[in-house]
Amino acid sequence: MFFKRIFRKIASQASASTKTKNRNNGFVFATTGLEYTNLARRAARTLRLAMPEAKIDLFTDQEISDPVFNQIHPVDRSGPRPKMCSLLNSRFDKTIYLDADIVVLEDLSDVFDLLEIRPMVGALGVSRRRVEMISYMKGIPHGFPLLNGGFVGIKKCKITKDILTDWDHSFHNSPLRKDQPILRGVLFRHKFIPLVLGQEYNLIKLAILDRWGPHNGAVRCLHVRPLHQAPQLSPKKPISLREFVSPKTYERLVRARQNDQSIKTASPVYDLP
Repeated sequence: MFFKRIFRKIASQASASTKTKNRNNGFVFATTGLEYTNLARRAARTLRLAMPEAKIDLFTDQEISDPVFNQIHPVDRSGPRPKMCSLLNSRFDKTIYLDADIVVLEDLSDVFDLLEIRPMVGALGVSRRRVEMISYMKGIPHGFPLLNGGFVGIKKCKITKDILTDWDHSFHNSPLRKDQPILRGVLFRHKFIPLVLGQEYNLIKLAILDRWGPHNGAVRCLHVRPLHQAPQLSPKKPISLREFVSPKTYERLVRARQNDQSIKTASPVYDLP
């Protein structure tokens, strides 16, 4: 009985601690121009289906009002790049930045939990061409990770503030117009390796889905670059899987999800027409 009381007390404290830690988590999108902003509005609606209680903010240079966002913040084109601006000025203690063309399929609460282990998380970049790897800073060991800048999570602290500030400053002072190699160089300079997420959190090579099987598990997010070339739909319409995957691929995703023991609830995103 004594040990049961102790275990219950520990469990209660752990639960309270988790609730406190998760109290101020949120997502940010950052856009310039009407096209990207409207795409972010659609992506936010899909995210809202996957995580109804999520706090979602938008940083933009467009004057808009949209209830899908909890707050909308203005972006000064002469200031930090919107991506870095949104992460540096996020009101959340833990923030996940998402590109406007990322389609969230599942609850991403586990990523916020991971920020207790490491204050920065990211999705592994797949375009590891040697010229891109060394185009910004020479001397970085080849195995040092290249992160995709479309999915970045941070916990507010000194090290992440220093990295983000350096990233923005270095981008503005470099002729290279790609932020990913610059982020890689900044992380190496700070001797900091973020926690790297599996490909299912930012699956950008959609051709991989042709071979995606039940053993691969549920895809958490798809990074859908073809959305930029697709016909522009209403910003009030969430992005549907059926817009960019074939019926056969859709069924593959469903089967993989059904086989994933970590998935406990249904995702309304799969019900979109």
